[in-house]
Amino acid sequence: MDSSGKGWNDRGSWGGWSALVARWWQRGRWLMAAAIAAVLTVTVARAQQVPEDIPIQVLQRGEAIALNGEKLPLSWREWQDCCGTHFGIGDTALLQRLGIELANTDDPLQQPLFWFPTERKQPEVANAMLVDARRYVAIEQLVERVGGRLQVSAGVLEVNFTPPRIADIRVADGATARSRGKQIIVELENPTFWTLKQGRDTATVALQAVASSALAARFPVATENEEMEDFNPPLLGVAIAPARTELQIALPEHAGVHLTTLANPPRLAIDVSPEYLPAREIRWMPQIWWRQQYVTLGASRFPVTWLEVDQFAPGIAPRPFWGDERQMTGIFPLQSMAQRLQVAAAINAGFFNRNTKLPLGAVRRDGRWHSGPILNRGAIAWNDAGKVEMGRLRYVETLTDGRGRRWPLPFLNSGYVQAGIGRYTPEWGATYTPLTDNETIALVQGDRVVRQVAGGPAGQSAIPIPPDGYLLAARGDRSDLVAVLGKGAAVRLDAVSYPPEFAAFPQIVGAGPLLVQDSRVVLDAGVEQFSSAFQQQRAPRSAIGTREGGTLIVATVGDRVGGRGPTLTETAQVMQLLGAVDALNLDGGSSASLYLGGQLINRPPATAARVHNGIGLFLE
Repeated sequence: MDSSGKGWNDRGSWGGWSALVARWWQRGRWLMAAAIAAVLTVTVARAQQVPEDIPIQVLQRGEAIALNGEKLPLSWREWQDCCGTHFGIGDTALLQRLGIELANTDDPLQQPLFWFPTERKQPEVANAMLVDARRYVAIEQLVERVGGRLQVSAGVLEVNFTPPRIADIRVADGATARSRGKQIIVELENPTFWTLKQGRDTATVALQAVASSALAARFPVATENEEMEDFNPPLLGVAIAPARTELQIALPEHAGVHLTTLANPPRLAIDVSPEYLPAREIRWMPQIWWRQQYVTLGASRFPVTWLEVDQFAPGIAPRPFWGDERQMTGIFPLQSMAQRLQVAAAINAGFFNRNTKLPLGAVRRDGRWHSGPILNRGAIAWNDAGKVEMGRLRYVETLTDGRGRRWPLPFLNSGYVQAGIGRYTPEWGATYTPLTDNETIALVQGDRVVRQVAGGPAGQSAIPIPPDGYLLAARGDRSDLVAVLGKGAAVRLDAVSYPPEFAAFPQIVGAGPLLVQDSRVVLDAGVEQFSSAFQQQRAPRSAIGTREGGTLIVATVGDRVGGRGPTLTETAQVMQLLGAVDALNLDGGSSASLYLGGQLINRPPATAARVHNGIGLFLE
């Protein structure tokens, strides 16, 4: 999903961040300018505020830390203010990669933390700051609690401390309201950090802690042969290494893990359960709320993670994006695309052909079609004024030849292949490679065909697209077009959108089916030519919607507790419960991915498939 007009770099650039802060300051918006002047120090009671007129200076930045020598791809920043020098790590990474639980907050500049709570189970509070599309939280007080030290070496932030001893490990039936499965209790000598890696049927907790060989022997790790033969592997295996202990957890079907910390003595509680998602409500920045909770529909409960975005507020620019700006071919992890483009948040968007890696649906950016609509499917359109439109979209182009005959062009910059004529512009890429055998190719500049060539076998020849024109690809038995599209033939293009309102919007993304319109469920997958198998499928979903006040909802819905994901009807009902008055289904299943501040927040990255495109929230 691309655009032109103002240009990709203009929308994706962070060079204007200081100007944005000044605008926010002038408008008095949530004292965001104060965030840029805040100290990221953690205190047990309340984070210390820096005087508003004291600026900070970023001293160093990097994209990796080393935790007792183990290198992790985590973004960090070092800066100086009136109170000293500070180090910060992105909040989502702090949660997922170091085991620091983020508590709820309605203040973007303050982040409560639960981590081996020391006083009355109250969270510690850290200042938070938004810079470089990440929300950073200070870690020096956390490192101090483990008796560690921080230093930078060759661009890597090193966190070194003496790993504590593991006193005991116990497995019991779940002891909390969330736990309907098992609970693993790890008793520690002192607090420590850990990293969680979760796949479809296994989870590994890598603790910066030392276990004795006798303790590990109580929980032997299954060998590869045992895993292949044993359909009921043991819940827990413990592997030890110098200064590190790995807890290898076999996940029952539809189960996940949730980790919490306890004090006196320090303990790590690992719940293994089908209901593992913690409720969360964090005002991530003034324009973005990060929320997650279980939503109940009848007898089913669904884990829902969503962002609510005030797209009317200054500083937010939603834009379609994809992995390779030079062409429309290619699929990539959403997380890597979003990190490279420095978006604050993103969700996967349109459908694509996983074999050809080409888009299947509308992608219009800054007024230019990079992929055209197909099959009257649902789409979302928006502009920079915050106006949003959803509906079933058709874009009809017609070619008129020199004799006045009209020829329909049903496919614009599309990977959807049917008999007929496809049109490909420079937005598709520098070249076009035939998608079917023996296509008739005509190159057009201005209002004239300048060349006609035989396409030959599919996938063989890359034919240059005129940079100041377009390419026509006639598929199927279209001998009648050979003469019409001969060199020197005059041609004229006309185009119309249905509904016509869509023509005025510079940004459009198509997916489908349309779920909700004017607060009513309007789901009709058949009208949008989705297969019956797709209509009946239960799978994780991504969706986008708008609320009554105009805020945007970008959401993912996971597998129901103890079962598979929602149907399309259930997805529509979930979006209604989130307050959507209009809603559109996006590509789902293993593609369903929601990104915030450097990390996926709805699923482990190892379980997320590569996707073609997404909708990103750029900060201007």
